[in-house]
Amino acid sequence: MRNLISNSKLKSKLKLKSILVLTLVTVFLVGCSTMALADAKKANREPASDSAWLFCKNTKRLDPHSEFVPLMNVFEHRNGAAKRQTDLVLIYGGHLLTGQFDNTEKEEGTVELNSREKDESFNGTVTIDYAHNNLWLKGKVTLAGSEGKDYQGQLSCERMN
Repeated sequence: MRNLISNSKLKSKLKLKSILVLTLVTVFLVGCSTMALADAKKANREPASDSAWLFCKNTKRLDPHSEFVPLMNVFEHRNGAAKRQTDLVLIYGGHLLTGQFDNTEKEEGTVELNSREKDESFNGTVTIDYAHNNLWLKGKVTLAGSEGKDYQGQLSCERMN
């Protein structure tokens, strides 16, 4: 009985920590987006009105033994006069992988997302359907202390702008 109570308390603490980490990451992402907009205004460059900001989530876990599901922050914007670029942030628990791809002529591409330490990565393809607010990831995810795992999943997105 004592072991069950201990396991229940541990799971409760882990869920609370997961919620705290997700909240901190969300605040970080909103802060980064706000700073990017402020920098654009300082440089006398307004963000393009046709930019898209999506926040995507999936119910398929990267690791079947984990409670975490992947989240993706997507910001598609102008990159120069005639080019488009998509900035991506993959969030998985406390892991944060970032990268980008040139989507001037397409809404899919090969991506390499890395952590700051470069010991964590996602290498594969991303396809974004802006009309239906969906994103597909297919590739290999490597997190600190683990071997790369194949991942394929569709994430449902919500438009933030």
